[in-house]
Amino acid sequence: MHRLPPLWVWLLSALLIASALLALHWTGERYRHERTQAFVQSQQQRLDDYLSRNPGPRIVMIGDSLMRAAMPYDALPTTPALPWLRIYHATDDFAPFIPFWPSLLTTPPDTLIIHADLLLPRPSRDKQKESTSTLLDDLHDWRDLQKTWRFDDAFRQHQYMKDARRAQSKTACLKSHPSWKKTRKKMMQRRHRYHHDTPIAEEQEHYLRQAAAHIPNIILLDIPRSQSIEDNFGDDTRHWLQALGRHLSDLPNVRIATLGEPLADACYCDYRHLKPACRSQLSGALRTLAEAAAP
Repeated sequence: MHRLPPLWVWLLSALLIASALLALHWTGERYRHERTQAFVQSQQQRLDDYLSRNPGPRIVMIGDSLMRAAMPYDALPTTPALPWLRIYHATDDFAPFIPFWPSLLTTPPDTLIIHADLLLPRPSRDKQKESTSTLLDDLHDWRDLQKTWRFDDAFRQHQYMKDARRAQSKTACLKSHPSWKKTRKKMMQRRHRYHHDTPIAEEQEHYLRQAAAHIPNIILLDIPRSQSIEDNFGDDTRHWLQALGRHLSDLPNVRIATLGEPLADACYCDYRHLKPACRSQLSGALRTLAEAAAP
């Protein structure tokens, strides 16, 4: 009969496992923190340069990957082209853009365009879930950080800055085949956000009203997804946008707009992100947006 290890062995093993998980989480958090810093620093430079050097009209847009996939990088298609600044971040959370608010209020652009998805309310359980990284997140980020450990902090930050700048214009479909089942599940998981009691979180409303007091023209832009998604979930989006419009009706310089109509499923990488080859089909909608942004 085999004897079980003594208690101190179990305790030591548990302590070693806990220490390893803690170290893994710490390195993952460090990686995410460094990349967030690089994003803010690199885009702050772009923003300050654009606001200080561009004679106008000055147009700034902030948004997530749907914006990056659907919108041109450097200018809106008018005659002549209308230069603008588009800042992308890989999230539909408003928080990463808050550091840019002092610049937007101090040197206001003529028009600020906000991808409407950034204003979707997040119930407390979502906030808790998104603020807590999973073991897989930590492992993935630890592996990425491990690749740069041979560099010093300054060089690593420089690399992160280059990545952050490159990501602003980079658009390409992933090689994996789109799955309607996965996409539908993802949309179902966020459906409740469109029917929240209050259509915008208190913090987001605070910053939006700050901006409205300084910036003469603000457009909250809805970017449609594929025809299948709009057929199945479009009513949720419309319900939320109508509620948001009523909630902000006292701000005459804030308007809600939609970037054209949804296109066929084949025009999207994953039913959500527009393929670069299909962007030309939005040229009319982009010209309409340009007219609204620079009246």
